[in-house]
Amino acid sequence: MHDPQAMSNAKEVLKEKVEYFDDMYEAMLDCDALLILTEWNAYRNLNLSKVKFNLRGMVILDTRNILDSELVKEEGFVYEGVGRR
Repeated sequence: MHDPQAMSNAKEVLKEKVEYFDDMYEAMLDCDALLILTEWNAYRNLNLSKVKFNLRGMVILDTRNILDSELVKEEGFVYEGVGRR
């Protein structure tokens, strides 16, 4: 889990049930998919080349619709934005 604003709160609630990362790209290492749950600018400006290198799978689920779907798809990802067609 990575969240630039809510890590300390998450640690209090979730304790050791999840793994925490200070670096968002490190959090993606060997994951099957990337799930975006917040609208922080850090996530709006993802380096898609780094994401592609770190993820095992090529799936991005963007629940906040912060990414340019066409750009993400051009990079070869399977992209789903919640509420988008």
